[in-house]
This record gives sequence, structure tokens and C-alpha cells, in this order.
Amino acid sequence: MADPSTVTIILMYSYATLAAITIIHIMALLNFVVDETVMSDSAVKHSFTTGATPFNVSLFLALSGLLTILIGQLCYIGAINSSMWSFGFVAADAGVAVLDMGYIQYIWARGFPIIEATLPKATPYLKRIVQASPLLFALLPVPSALVIAGVKNEFLATYGGAPIAIICGLLVVSFDCLIGITFVRYRATTGLHGDKRLEIVTRYGIAAACIGIVALCVFVVGFAVAADAPMYQCFVLGTFALLVVECVILFWMKVAIRRCRLERASLRTERAMSVVGTSWNSMKF
Repeated sequence: MADPSTVTIILMYSYATLAAITIIHIMALLNFVVDETVMSDSAVKHSFTTGATPFNVSLFLALSGLLTILIGQLCYIGAINSSMWSFGFVAADAGVAVLDMGYIQYIWARGFPIIEATLPKATPYLKRIVQASPLLFALLPVPSALVIAGVKNEFLATYGGAPIAIICGLLVVSFDCLIGITFVRYRATTGLHGDKRLEIVTRYGIAAACIGIVALCVFVVGFAVAADAPMYQCFVLGTFALLVVECVILFWMKVAIRRCRLERASLRTERAMSVVGTSWNSMKF
């Protein structure tokens, strides 16, 4: 078995690396927001709200929540005093809540046309669940915050935040399964002849959903089989590493959709120029 101090150092370097990757993607997203703001032709040109679309905001939430988790884990594992440990403990739970909010809102916003086309009768009910989900996720850091605050409660002492975490986990994995199945059905129905942007959403969405399910499985396995704290923390690291991969997939979904939009705009411009050129050549002087 590895020396606990060695495991701690490896874990901290790993979390720092994952945090750096996340920061890079947050900066790249903010750069996209600035570009979209500058390139906008709307009446509110050069206003930040132009680039602050639901897609960008929800993706920013997901990445920010992920970064909060990683910082929390760094503080929790490398704590040199009780205050640092407490901060890391609560920050990690708060980060999970924000990540889950952003993830579900982003996938829902991107995949809504697909879900509506594939499950028209269920869509209104699913929409209400998605709209109400932030209220549930907001409860995730509450138990840990109460424990740190020294609140004495028999239920809290016995179960902690496990019930809320289990409910939130089931909601997220159910959403992942729904997205995966729905997107696969859409691709099977349309083949490669549907909207190219929706094809991009399904391809990346299926990948993200699969990674999310695997991440939950890794966490559950670690909780069940880990013989000691260092081993459990290694499984937790694996879980969060997979969540980083999931968020990176969502980011590159945005990149692919943006590239598709720019290609369409370029194609329209070329067609317009071609029409103008044809009309000009046909004129007689």
C-alpha cells in the first residue's frame, strides 16, 4: 500500500492539473462570449448580454461548479487547519450543486428540439422537472454547512447529506440515460440527413451522457469497495476527472456548433455574392 503522504501529494497534483484544464476552458468560453458580443448585429451590439446566452451561461455555470469542486478537494485533502478543511468540505458540495445545475440546463437547452420531436407528450413534464431541479440541487451543500456550523441533529448526525446526494445523483443519472436514449433514437431516425447542428448536439450529448454515467459508477464502486481513505479518495479523483472530461465535451460541442454556424454564414455570403455576380454579368450597357 502506498504511503498516505505520497497519495496525498499525487492527489493534490492531480486536482491542480484538472483545475488548470478547467480554468483554460473557462477562459476560452469567456473569449467566445466576447467574440459573439463583438460580432453581434443586434441593437444591443457590444453589450455583454448579447453573448450571455442561456447556452453560454449554463456552460459557464457547469465549468465554474467543476472548478469549485476541484478547489474544494485541494483544500480538503491538503488542509493544514480545520478552517481550510471545512471550506473544502462545503465548497466541494456547493460545486457539485452548481455543476449539476449548469449541466442539466445546458444539455436541455441544446437538446430541447430533439427531445420535443422524440418525446412530444413527455416534454412538458420534463421541462417542469428541469425548471425545478435547481431548487433540489441548491440543498446539496446545506447538510455539510450545518455539520460544519455545529448544528446538533440526530438525523443529520446519522445520515448527513446522503439522502439529498442520492436523490440528486438519481436525477442526474436518469437525465443522462434519458438524453442518451433520446439522442440515439433521433440519430437512428434521421440518419445523417437531419439538421447538422442537431447532429452535433446528439453526437456530443451521447458522449457526455455516457461519461456522466461512468463517473457515477466509479464513485459508487469506490464507496462500496474502498478499504481505506486514500483508496476512496483515488476513486473520488477518478470521478471528478471524468466530470472534467464531460465538461470538456460540452465545451467542444459549443465549438463545433459555432464552427457550423460560421460555415453556414460563409456559405450564405458566397451564394449571395454569386447571385450578385450573375446579375451583374447579365446586365447590358
